[in-house]
Amino acid sequence: EELAADFEYCYINSKIVGIGTPRLRFKNCTIMYAMMMEGVFPNPVKGRMSNTNVGRGQMGQPTNGGYLSNRDVSYSLVPASFKGTGPGIVWDREFVDNESKLINTSLCVNGGDPADSPDPDGTIRDIGASYFPLFDIVRVPQDYPTIQQAIDVAKNTTTKVVRVDSGTYQENLTLPVGVRLMGNPAQSKPVILDPDGTDTLVSIVQEGFPGPSAVSLIEHMILTKKGQAFSGKVLHAAPDFIAVLLRDVEIIDSDDNAAAISVPGMGSQIGFVDLKLSGNDRNGSLIEFSLRNGNYQSWIKDSLFENNTNNNYLVKLDVDSWMGNLILNNALIRNNSGGKLFANTSVVQRMDNGSDISTLLI
Repeated sequence: EELAADFEYCYINSKIVGIGTPRLRFKNCTIMYAMMMEGVFPNPVKGRMSNTNVGRGQMGQPTNGGYLSNRDVSYSLVPASFKGTGPGIVWDREFVDNESKLINTSLCVNGGDPADSPDPDGTIRDIGASYFPLFDIVRVPQDYPTIQQAIDVAKNTTTKVVRVDSGTYQENLTLPVGVRLMGNPAQSKPVILDPDGTDTLVSIVQEGFPGPSAVSLIEHMILTKKGQAFSGKVLHAAPDFIAVLLRDVEIIDSDDNAAAISVPGMGSQIGFVDLKLSGNDRNGSLIEFSLRNGNYQSWIKDSLFENNTNNNYLVKLDVDSWMGNLILNNALIRNNSGGKLFANTSVVQRMDNGSDISTLLI
């Protein structure tokens, strides 16, 4: 069947009228401000979608992912209600500014199809109609010898991006929200180690009033911390209204900590893709998270929990009346022993790709 229409590098915020079941192609498009997905797409619609940002509706209301159900979707940001699978899919929050341009901490940056030609800055293609330029960044060790020095400088720049070359760095980090911390994608992952074992390895902190920039993103890194009698955490975000995004991050060989990843604040959100938790022993929990946010979906996708032992919980979910939920998609959980998989399993909204929570309890 031939394409009825082909959209490339387009901003779309009005209805696309179709007759019957048209086959449409969207590539590097940004689709915004439709009250519901049917305001943009006819239903059903077929075809392909790649490198495309399907944003939230007016007033921040979620769009309806069911209207993408007949599409071949890859390397795109889609609504949380979309239950399809495909390489490079991320969910829910578009992380754009008032002009629908990507912000520095968006998962859409470097999130496109790696087989496509790179963006003008030489990095992996971004998702959406425009790209976020990664020219003016702070580099470690070329510009500053330590990661913390680079963060302190980068938070006051326009780009707010720190890129770390391969190597081992022994330092505790304080990362303000709004800063992107990334390993060099052309090299092996840098390793960050806690120098003394008692403090938190990476502390994500909120400076000023929370807003669209209240997001921290860490990607292409290895974190490891040896605690002492449940002291400290590998990564901790506080206080409230912080979104923590991790992509291609490994937390390995971390023992005797209160938690590996802790995001306890009200109104917070997590989005983890290609996260690896392996070889961690005797921690309170590997992930502890407060599900008190009904506006933004939290999710763990394409991630591995393997060879972790004697942790109280792999995932501990704190719930109160401001309810949220969690999606697991293509999460591989194997060879873990001691403790339980989840606390509060009722808030796990769905487990995709055939996962069955009853078979995953340890």
